Amino acid sequence: MNNFFTIYKKELIDIFRDRKTIIFSILLPILIYPVMFGLVNYMMKDMQSDIEKKLDLGIKGNKDSAIVSILKEQKNITLHYDDNLDEKLKKGDVSLIIDIPNEFDQNINDFKPTTLKLVYDKDSNKSSMAASSIRAIFDSYYKSIVNARIESKGLEKNFLNPFDIQQVTTENVKDSDQGLGSVMIGMLPTFIIIFMLTPTLTIAADFIAGEKERGTFEPLLSTSVSRMSIMWGKLATLATVSIIALVASMTAMGGSLKYNFKLGNALNVTPKALVLIALFSVFVLISVCAVEMAISIYAKSIKEANSFLGGITAPVFILSYIPFMMDAKTVKWIYFNIPIVNVVVLMKEFLVGIFNTQHILVVAAWHIVYVILSILFVKIMFSREEVIFRS
Repeated sequence: MNNFFTIYKKELIDIFRDRKTIIFSILLPILIYPVMFGLVNYMMKDMQSDIEKKLDLGIKGNKDSAIVSILKEQKNITLHYDDNLDEKLKKGDVSLIIDIPNEFDQNINDFKPTTLKLVYDKDSNKSSMAASSIRAIFDSYYKSIVNARIESKGLEKNFLNPFDIQQVTTENVKDSDQGLGSVMIGMLPTFIIIFMLTPTLTIAADFIAGEKERGTFEPLLSTSVSRMSIMWGKLATLATVSIIALVASMTAMGGSLKYNFKLGNALNVTPKALVLIALFSVFVLISVCAVEMAISIYAKSIKEANSFLGGITAPVFILSYIPFMMDAKTVKWIYFNIPIVNVVVLMKEFLVGIFNTQHILVVAAWHIVYVILSILFVKIMFSREEVIFRS
């Protein structure tokens, strides 16, 4: 046990002496998420502010319509009547084109159906936001016409509104918060897998393959420390760095989202869910780190190790994305039996408050098998001279 702690301490000190490891695994995530989400939030607010300050609209068809008069009353709207409006929309000179039929006002007065066409650029966020903003103005005009017609018939305004529909969630969370919060909860398990495993790639490649290149691995094996102590010490170091990086990444991301998008309680997770997520994260961590170490043992150089590790981790990342858009409450049984996918869907269940004993036991059983097999694999690789000293 003393030998294990000696190796563990030595490896941790070596890793944290390397500034690149600290910067890219721990400090960078802490800095990048506040900057990234802050920038997104700023751009969204800036775009909305631009629309509120100045909005260029193109008018086709009936330029004398009551619709045009309503738009002229808006201080932030500038109207364009050019012939080349389609080209201006593509270039972004106008955000939206409103096509008004010549008989639009007459049809309204005659109680005939008519259509108002809004032409926007689907590739422009500003154009989409402008369409929503203008539609809100037209909806208000639409309601005023309906109310006028009802009053002209001597009817109450509520004649066409027999009942209202109020849509609420089961949680005490605003609808806007709930929407973004639900999206983030759906993404969280995938992010956990990726953030947890990404820092281990370069470290795993350097752990043994790098020591082979530097000629320091053979002297380590010739000491009185057993190979199993070396193996467990290196494995524990990999797991420790991964957990630190994961906590740093998730804390920075969660804090940035809550601060920039004002999610309130939408991202709150119960202690029970956190404990179970941590437990199953450790299962995944041990399995993948053990396989990465086995690959590093087999590789003759860091370059070769990185090539092999890329081939192994790519499927892991792909599997973690499979449940990305799944509804946590309607997951099919088959997904609880697929490696990586099963732990991601189980985490999604935990995050929405589902603690299905059968699902937990099945996934736990699979991951215990994965851990045992991966440990046996790296143990065999550590014990074979022809693998360690492969030329």
